Amino acid sequence: MSRHGAAAPNANVQPSFYFSIEIDNIKLGAFESAEVDGMEWTTIENRTGIDPPVKQITSGLRKTSKITLKKNLREGGKQDVMDLNKWFLGGSNDKRGGAIVQLDHDLNEIARATFTDGFISKFEIPQNDANSDDGIATFTVEIAVSKVDLE
Repeated sequence: MSRHGAAAPNANVQPSFYFSIEIDNIKLGAFESAEVDGMEWTTIENRTGIDPPVKQITSGLRKTSKITLKKNLREGGKQDVMDLNKWFLGGSNDKRGGAIVQLDHDLNEIARATFTDGFISKFEIPQNDANSDDGIATFTVEIAVSKVDLE
């Protein structure tokens, strides 16, 4: 039982959806959470000296997106984290393409977000806290990408 009177998390309860990551068509691992930021165009406001006091707006550069993955480290899941850490150590020189794949409970594909020119920009190691209510180590990985396409 936890400190706040709630029941301890049940290790047998499984989420209804899973997310896996594929890098260069190689399935890397399953994750509890995957968040894909939307794409966005910057805007440029301008006017010439003879124009009426109305500004013109045009599109500028497209902002890059990021993909945030969270993985709870469980027995047998260490290799997925180690593979991502190796990719992280390559920095922005190690750009790869891949996909975030949403799977149902039976591990059938539901949706896919493919990305290009991605590199791991953040690799967050969980803090060790013996007083934590859930006692689960959660790794967070952010992948900076040039483009995301939904399929």
